Amino acid sequence: PIVRRSVWMGICAAIFALLLLAAAVYLVFYQYGFWLFPLVWQNILMVSATVVIAGILITFFSSIFAVNRYIRMKTDDLYYV
Repeated sequence: PIVRRSVWMGICAAIFALLLLAAAVYLVFYQYGFWLFPLVWQNILMVSATVVIAGILITFFSSIFAVNRYIRMKTDDLYYV
């Protein structure tokens, strides 16, 4: 359950990051009136997929490592973390 919840948080964080990225691109376009790079659908999809996959992988592995760390600890060591 912990890993599943962290993966869900990674997906939500990736969507939030994509919204912020889209807002930044929109702001640059309307602030300066030109595109800094050509917007091609393949590039947009690659960046979006990379952000979502990175968000999932980072949260997945960090939750696995954190859970395993606390599972392997002795009971007395838990009080000094």
